[in-house]
Amino acid sequence: MRYQNITSAVFVNVRPYWHRKKHVLFVLADAGLARYLGRKPDPAKVVSYPYGLYTALGFGYCRVVTKRGMGPFASVSARGATFRQRSLNPIFTPEQAEYAIFDARVFLSLGFKF
Repeated sequence: MRYQNITSAVFVNVRPYWHRKKHVLFVLADAGLARYLGRKPDPAKVVSYPYGLYTALGFGYCRVVTKRGMGPFASVSARGATFRQRSLNPIFTPEQAEYAIFDARVFLSLGFKF
């Protein structure tokens, strides 16, 4: 079976803003659920990822330069992914093993808000 890179997902994105004259503060909050349909076969191990949970939380600042609210911004966010890994390795364990894995990263974003 070939590895299929297909992921179906549902997510929620919340971004409240607070305006203070020419300053804008905002919060980034994301949550999502992904269903991984693919399997990655290996001669020694069969691995599948049935589903995962995505979360992100951060904050940012924007300086308004134009009348239409455009300007440079910077934001910092921490994003994490939690997923289950099912694996079968007949050499070491004759049974199926299941692991919960958490992966987190911190992002710094710089840009221009249009």
